[in-house]
Amino acid sequence: VRVESSRTQLAAAEKRARLSLLILHAARDAAAGEEFSVEQTRYRRTGRSDSHWRPTALFVTAVGNDGDPGPRFDAEREEDNAFWCAAVIEVLRRTGVRIEELLELTHLSLRQYQAPTGEMVPLLQISPSKTDRERVVPADPDLVTVLALRGAHILCIARTQQKAEEACAGITGQATPMFLDLADWASIVRCADSIRALNI
Repeated sequence: VRVESSRTQLAAAEKRARLSLLILHAARDAAAGEEFSVEQTRYRRTGRSDSHWRPTALFVTAVGNDGDPGPRFDAEREEDNAFWCAAVIEVLRRTGVRIEELLELTHLSLRQYQAPTGEMVPLLQISPSKTDRERVVPADPDLVTVLALRGAHILCIARTQQKAEEACAGITGQATPMFLDLADWASIVRCADSIRALNI
């Protein structure tokens, strides 16, 4: 029942995220006071072109069949909230982390591990919480992509440059391949300098 509930929640969140993104793109193309349609629903971008209060804000309202406007909302904020709602559900569903652990995740929490077979395995590094012990959990490519699309900078570190580039090729978003040979001190220094130069 819990698995089915999470799938239902994710489907609803993804639908909201997709719709809010369509509304945002349409609102950006519309002038102040202009109406546009998204999935058979009419919307109007509110405001005035000569307004000096947040002139670039994308406030939108749905328009009923009788022409009456519905509640006004910020299209940019709605798209941002909708995306993160879906992302949070996806992270919780795919990793099983606690909410307090989720709130501690940053772009530095993503790691790459090269298995003996040569396969690159993305890992999510979880900060100590209830058990006071740091742990890592496998992160499938879909989850990595979700995080990368929203600003996480993925470092694909492997024993060869080719393997690192192959790992980055499967990620949509900002990903940087890096070569690291733990048996070579010079390689470790170069990799550390490269990461430091990214200023992340």
